[in-house]
Order: sequence, then C-alpha cells, then structure tokens
Amino acid sequence: MGEGTTSRVYLSVRKDQQVVAIKIFRSEFLTSRPEARKIFIDELTALATLDHPNVVKMYEYGIDGKITGDYINMEGIWFIVLEYVSTRTLVDLVKEHDSLKEEVAKNFLQQMIETLLYINSKGIGHRDIKLENILVNDDYMLKFTDFGFASFSKENQTEQKGTPIYIAPEIIMGESYDPEKTDVFSTGVVLFALCSGRYPFEWAHISDKRYKLFIERKFETYWKQFERHFEFSETLKDLIQQMLAFDPNDRITLIDIANHDWFLESPAPSLKEIKTLFEQNNVSHVSSSESGRRGGA
Repeated sequence: MGEGTTSRVYLSVRKDQQVVAIKIFRSEFLTSRPEARKIFIDELTALATLDHPNVVKMYEYGIDGKITGDYINMEGIWFIVLEYVSTRTLVDLVKEHDSLKEEVAKNFLQQMIETLLYINSKGIGHRDIKLENILVNDDYMLKFTDFGFASFSKENQTEQKGTPIYIAPEIIMGESYDPEKTDVFSTGVVLFALCSGRYPFEWAHISDKRYKLFIERKFETYWKQFERHFEFSETLKDLIQQMLAFDPNDRITLIDIANHDWFLESPAPSLKEIKTLFEQNNVSHVSSSESGRRGGA
C-alpha cells in the first residue's frame, strides 16, 4: 500500500475476513540508531490512547511477527495492525485535482481542527502533520495516521521532529516549542497546499525569500507573487497568515481557528455534500494549466 523510511504498509485479510493494514517496521531502520525503536513505541502509545473517528484505529501489535511463504521466511518482525481506510491521502487529492475549492478545504480543515483539539486534550502532539499523513476514506472522512513523532506532555519540547517543509520556525531554530502551536503551523501549510496546489515556501526560515516576507509581515507583497496562479479570499489569507506566524505567541490557537471569520462567513459543507462535489468533479480551485507546479511559482 505504501512505504516510508521507517516502514512498509501492506493490505491484508484476517482469518475473520476483516480487511486491515499491517505496518511492518524495517529491520534496517530499527537497528539504525538508538531512538528508532522509540518511534515504534510512541506510535503504539498514541494509538492506544486515542479513540476518535478521525484517527486510524489500532487492532494489535507485536515484535515477534512471522512471514512465511514459498519464497520468504522472516521472523522477529515488529508490526502494527491498523484499520484499513484506503490508499488515498490528502496529497493524492491535491495531485488529482490540482487544488481544492475553499468550501471543500473548509470541511477538511474543520475535521482536522476537531481532531487536533481531541488529540491535544489527551496531552498528545502529533508533530508530523502533512498531506501524506492524512488518509481519506470513500466518504471523504479524514483519518490521522503516523504518530511515530508524537509527544506526550503539555510541556515545551526540544526534539527536532517533523518534515522540513511543514516544520515551524521555532523547531528549525532549535528552540523549545509548544507542540500544539507547531501542529497549528503544519496545518497551515496543509491548508495552503489544499487550496493552491503548491507549498507556501520551501522552509520557514529567514533565508527563504517567501517566508522572510511573513517574518517582516509584508503580506501584500507575499500574496502578490501568486496572483497569476490562484486567488484566495481575504478571510482565508488572514487565517493562513495567523497560522503561519513566525512568533508562536502570535500564532492563532486551535479554538480560535474554529471561530475565525473564514469559518463563520459560510458554513462548511457536510461530508455528503463534499462527496457529491467530488462525484461531479466540481472541487478544483486552480485551472489544470497549473497542474504539477506545486512548491513554487
């Protein structure tokens, strides 16, 4: 179904005919460095703690799994058996449709914020929010996955976790950080990508010409760069500016995102309405001529 640096995910059918996803951790990864096995343990801990419709469910796990067959015989496998959702993630939707209308993105962001509020209420920070880590089922319900970088304290953290293009500036600079605030930042990158089909900058550092405009609060200049590619509503621009704020103390909170004017000016469509829009292929925001140009104008 998919693979990354830590693991491969396989589709499987259990003896009771239930379809599941089995995440098998790479042996070369588990032995690569001392903290590698902590990623496995942290993912188990997070999934065992969380019980929410927008978080993928864990059914079982082990460190002594076996695979046998005509051409393979493996033992001592570290694995997690997960709810099967689909092979589709938010990044696949962006690739397929180039970008999404604001009303569609509004439903997805609403799901994300409600999920993050729940996760945070359990004292957990995700710390690796990105398009690729959010699955989308057949009814367009989002499912958070990949909790290997999760934190389990409301105290500030110091570990540098995440994927570079989504990481908040305080993490890049090696400062201590609040996982909830850095998750808001990463979610802002996701929102921008959903609505434009590209990323807002290369990384959140002063050396990045585009993010430097955020640091200097030159927002009019920043948005002018994208005028020929897409157009955001003023309220969406304001929300993104607050989510991607350089100073974490200026960054909007999860609760305030839910009460932002972008949400209040018109309600988010229901999942049923979203599914109809996708079935009608009426979800794209940017013209097809902009396809494949994510990451920069």
